[in-house]
Amino acid sequence: MQNNKYMNTNLIIKEKFDGGLKHALYSNFSNSTEAILELVDNAVGNRRPDKKLSVVLDITERELTISNTNGYGIQSLESFFNWGEIKKRRETDLGAYSQGGKAAIGYLGKSFRLGITINSAVGKLLFIDDENLHDYSLKEYRVNSMPLIGWSKGLTMIRISGLSKKIKIKSLKDTLAEVYKPLIENNQIEIIVNDDKIKAAIFPVENKKQFSFLTEAGLVIGWVGYLKEK
Repeated sequence: MQNNKYMNTNLIIKEKFDGGLKHALYSNFSNSTEAILELVDNAVGNRRPDKKLSVVLDITERELTISNTNGYGIQSLESFFNWGEIKKRRETDLGAYSQGGKAAIGYLGKSFRLGITINSAVGKLLFIDDENLHDYSLKEYRVNSMPLIGWSKGLTMIRISGLSKKIKIKSLKDTLAEVYKPLIENNQIEIIVNDDKIKAAIFPVENKKQFSFLTEAGLVIGWVGYLKEK
């Protein structure tokens, strides 16, 4: 016998979000390089067009720290944890739904610290810790602070601990050199991995020709050429 409530034509069913969806989002990556690129994309997408962006990665066997300066930083710690929030787009934006970076963190490790420096907390680093990324419940975080000693102003820092994926450093460097080649060549960003400054990849091409044209979305700049025969 059918439940009578389902016979009510005015029945309203609401969508719900369960924290278990985090597990599915964590699984969207196929390797560590892909996940780290997501984190670098976040920094590049949030950069200030009028300033050079510096992205620094320090990687050990068990820990990854990625920090950037001269970006916008996280406008508030609260907004970082709004899964799926649709952001107001800027010309430099690469992401849109506020979930890729957080999912990458969960894919890579077991715990993390997010730290920022903001003008309203002069001389302090504000940070949040999550000691168990694989507790998929929706959480409340306490915002802590520490003196701004050894940290730059205008900083965003993510430290991922308990790495569960092997990071192939050479492969990561090669990929960064290719993906961000135009921005590195134009001196808009610099990327440093374990004290090694990434240089733009060199493509073996002949008859290289530059082009540029305007679209409704903005200026498109690029080049075409022929790959050299081996």
